[in-house]
Formats: sequence, structure tokens, C-alpha cells
Amino acid sequence: MTKIAPVKTVKANTSLWFDAGDLDIKVGQNVIVETARGIEFGTLDSEIFEATDEDLKVLKSDLKPVKRIATQKDVEQADEMAQKSIDAFPIFQKHAKETNEDMVPISVEYLHDGRKAVFYFSAPERQDFRDLVKKLSSEFHLRVDMRQINEREKSAQVSGIGFCGQELCCARLGRCPKHVSIKQAKEQGMALNPENISGMCGKLLCCLEYEYEDYKEFNSRAPKLKAKISTPEGEAVVTEVNMPREYVEVKIGENEKRVKVPLDMMETDSKFAKSLGNETENLRPNKIGKEAWEKVQEENSVISLESVYTTQTLKGSEKLATGVVKTLPNVKRRGSKTFGGEKSEENKPRPRKNNRRNNQKRSKNAVPKGNVYESNKTQTVRRRTRKLDSSAARPGQNSSGLRK
Repeated sequence: MTKIAPVKTVKANTSLWFDAGDLDIKVGQNVIVETARGIEFGTLDSEIFEATDEDLKVLKSDLKPVKRIATQKDVEQADEMAQKSIDAFPIFQKHAKETNEDMVPISVEYLHDGRKAVFYFSAPERQDFRDLVKKLSSEFHLRVDMRQINEREKSAQVSGIGFCGQELCCARLGRCPKHVSIKQAKEQGMALNPENISGMCGKLLCCLEYEYEDYKEFNSRAPKLKAKISTPEGEAVVTEVNMPREYVEVKIGENEKRVKVPLDMMETDSKFAKSLGNETENLRPNKIGKEAWEKVQEENSVISLESVYTTQTLKGSEKLATGVVKTLPNVKRRGSKTFGGEKSEENKPRPRKNNRRNNQKRSKNAVPKGNVYESNKTQTVRRRTRKLDSSAARPGQNSSGLRK
């Protein structure tokens, strides 16, 4: 029996197995481990357990030992290496832009001993980074390890918030699925819209793989959409299949009543299948019995579309106003007739009041004439008109006093 210590290193999203030996390590305690890359700093992720030889045969490589429990000096050195990783990233970006334009730098990781640094990047194709390695080696004076990662691994390192409001699965769970296909999205009844089924990495969502087997098993024993179902009230059609709740919704009748029936309450009827011309082998549920139908009715699982979409009709003297407001009977409006009588005394239009304020806003040249204000120009025109009307036309002159 071998004692296994699950340790999570700085860049690893999942815990790795190490040989604990005789060390007594507690959960959350920092340790120094040896990996294929070198000496690294990590934390014990869970309790130490004993593994059999059969469990060890599954491993792809031999177990590496836990060197020691981290001291205060090791913790300070780990913080120093983390700061160096942050400071080295802008320099990595600068040199990558000069040598490889298609290269996208992701991050830099200094190992615990400070003798080696791993530079992560992504690119659409394989890159020739020999010139870049020379520049980085002369800049930092250490061993440079260039590692190209794909889009899913990039999202796992950068992390972020997904559509569900949780941290990205690849960063939170620490693993990326091997392959996610469009078939898995179809099996789960999702709309094949790239925006809905793609993650931040541009690839198909990792969570499509998690429930795929459950959906596949449920769909194998549930009736298909638009399949015909036999019910006590007649023939119905399947409109929805819900896997999490395991129920089937059918539509029946002219009123299009919708009934939700649990899948385990449905039956198979070979005679009904033959009448439809379907095969009787591997028959799916196609009948709802009388007892199950009555039980569903009692549980108020029926939704009538007639009660949902029926609109109220107008009767008698009811009318619609010219706008969007509906005029109801016996409603009095100011200055208008009611639907059963004449204008009421209360609703008659009030007499218009003299607006003194408007009367006072006149031009400076206004001259009062009784209760009417007239300008000098208006008065002059009126005097001329009056004078021409009163004077008679003399011989040889027209009405305006001019000679012909």
C-alpha cells in the first residue's frame, strides 16, 4: 500500500498524485514536490489516502515523491517567483510581437527554484520560436520552455464567468473534455445557434458533455416529438419532452388542451402502433391509461389555450376610443355626452376667462381705443381707408382722386 498525497501546484487546475512517504501532511499545508518539469511549490488539496497496486497501474507515469513540507523561506520564495512571473510577461509580449506576429502570449510561470521559466502562448499554426528563445534567454538568464496551448487550455488559465454565472468549467473543475460534438447539443434539444452553444474559447460548451448520457438514456425510452399518443379523450400529439422532470406534454382536442404526464405513467399499445403503421419492435410509450389520465386531471396539469388566449368581446353600446383607451359605458367625460344621456351640468365647458397677462403683453407703440389695443400703423391705415370711402369721385377723376 502506498500513501497518496493529492497536491495542487500553481498552474495545475487539478490535484496531482505524489508519494507522501512517511510525511504527516494536513489539508491546506504547503509542500515542495518534484515533477517532470522540476521542483515546484504546491498545496495539499485533500486527505492522504492509501492506493493499491491496481490503482497505481492506471497511472501513465511513476509517482514522484513529496520532497518536504514547505518552510517560511519556501513561502517567501514562492511569492518572489510569482512576482517575477508577472514582471516577465510584458517583456514576453514585446519580444513575441517583434519575432512572431501570429503568437499570442498567455502567461509566464517561474518554477520554484528560479532556474527555469515556462512561457505559454497560443497560435493558429505551429510557430518557429528559436529566435524568440534566444532573446528571452539573454534577457532573463535562465532556461526557457516555450509551450503552445489550445483555446480550451487558454480559457482554463485565464478563467472567467460563463453564461450560467459560474466560473468557467475548465478553470473550476480543472479538466477539459476530450471531444464535444454538435450531436450532443442536438440530443439535448438545444437551439443550434453558435452564440448559445459556444463558450468564451469559441469552442462548444464543456457542459454539453456532462448531461449527454442522461439525455441519451431518457430519449431512448421516451416518445419522440410530434408522435401520436392514445388517450381516453382521443388522439393526442407530443409537444414537449422534459428530461430533468421526466414528463411528456401532449396536446389534444380542438381547444388544444395541454396535458403533462409523467413518463412512468405511460404505457405501450401495439394495436395503436399497428393502426398508425409503425413497427412494434422496440416500441416507445404511446398510450395514457384511464387511471393515469384521471390522476393527471385531478392534479390540475391541464392548461387550456382557450382560457389563455381568449379576448373579451364588446357588446351593446360599447365602443373603442380613437386612441388606445377603451371607453366604458356610464363614464362621464368633460364636454362630451354619456352613453345614455345628454351633457350633464357638471361637465359643461366652463366660460373662458380673460387673460390679463396676455392683454398686457403688447407692443410699445400700442394706443388704447376703448377696450381694444391698436398700433399706430393700424390706425393710420384705417383713417386712409375711411377718407377714401367718404370722398366722392369728381368729374375726370376716379374714386381714388387721380386723373384718368
